[in-house]
Amino acid sequence: MGLIDLFQKTRETSMEMKPQEDEAAKVVTCKGCGAELKAYAYGKNLYVCPHCGRYGRLLARTRIRQIADKDSFEELYANLAPADPIHFPGYAEKTTELAEKVGMPDAVKTGMVSSIPLIRVIAAKLKEYGAKNLVVDPVMVATSGDRLITEDAVSALKELLLPLATVLTPNIPEAEILSGMTIRSAADMEAAARAISEQYGCAVLCKGGHQINDADDLLWRSGTGKWFHGKRIANPNTHGTGCTLSSAIASNLAKGCDLDTSVERAKAYISGCLSAMLDLGHGSGPMDHMFALKGEFVDG
Repeated sequence: MGLIDLFQKTRETSMEMKPQEDEAAKVVTCKGCGAELKAYAYGKNLYVCPHCGRYGRLLARTRIRQIADKDSFEELYANLAPADPIHFPGYAEKTTELAEKVGMPDAVKTGMVSSIPLIRVIAAKLKEYGAKNLVVDPVMVATSGDRLITEDAVSALKELLLPLATVLTPNIPEAEILSGMTIRSAADMEAAARAISEQYGCAVLCKGGHQINDADDLLWRSGTGKWFHGKRIANPNTHGTGCTLSSAIASNLAKGCDLDTSVERAKAYISGCLSAMLDLGHGSGPMDHMFALKGEFVDG
């Protein structure tokens, strides 16, 4: 089955999802108040619970059917499919495989979430869907030392999100906040990483930099630590290095690599991004994320 055929199947299924008389006996449970509702009556009520007013989730085509006059909607570019202009190896096969899989993502990465309600929603959804390989970049302090989120948000992160993580990737100031320790040496990094790992039951990648073991990162997992050594690259354009590193780790976990390999490959990718010496605009600009569109980082 081709990708376009899969999309067409989804369209047909969506259009068929109308309240049917023969479904009168079926019931659905409102996620707001828990009331059991007859599926047909629920659909006729535009998927709104008559008891608590909660709106149910709708497929895009169900929503179109609600708001557009009958037979007035005309879909444009119905056969539009993803293109592959830079010719990634196996792209078409991988896209089709993922479309057919329709399963959970193989990895999830979170970054800065400064809102307590947002933290609660993210944590709840991660639990609901049983997300695996969760990489949490606990963005709390910028490289400049500026605090980025409130103390209350930090508390919410510690309580709700960090215990779900597969690996945390704090920088030195963030590791100090999470461990309650002062970090001034490699030994301090090891002690802090161990404390954080034990507290939240996950692996911890304590990132160097900040004049402490610059470019050397410590991965603490399963009660032991492993150093990943790197070399400092004299590039002032380092904006987003932490976000890129955690995203690269998640990408490699999604490919099926173990955690150690994922960290090693992610660090190599970061080094390549920095070594490309992209220079855009003023101040600390971005790295060159597209320095290697072919090769080990794509094929592996």
